[in-house]
Amino acid sequence: MQYIEGTRPKEICKQHCLNKCTVSRIKNNKETIESFSKKIIQSPKNIKIISKVKVPIIEHALYQWFLNERLSYKPVNDEMLRLKAMEFHRNLNTDISFTESHGWIQKFKKRHSIRLLKICREKLSSGFISSL
Repeated sequence: MQYIEGTRPKEICKQHCLNKCTVSRIKNNKETIESFSKKIIQSPKNIKIISKVKVPIIEHALYQWFLNERLSYKPVNDEMLRLKAMEFHRNLNTDISFTESHGWIQKFKKRHSIRLLKICREKLSSGFISSL
């Protein structure tokens, strides 16, 4: 059995809930990982910090609204997201200042992997009757 800093891979897997392949891959790429971490330490300006959402209740409500609109095949654009965020902010009576800016909308979309594409329904085959 191989050892990583005195600990068996099986124990590491169990302790960190990892697959044995993951532990082996980390061990095999040890030099690459160490050199990357040294570069980051030497030039911390390359580190990106992900900030927390200021008003998570608005974010959650807006995302749920977006999902419901998409399930209904309704088109959604940035302006609609902004207006809905403003509405949720007013209705939820939060004390936290909140701005529904263009940048906030872009970050919201990035956090939730939203791409505002044109929604097209698939054509149904002639043998299938739909209630759409």
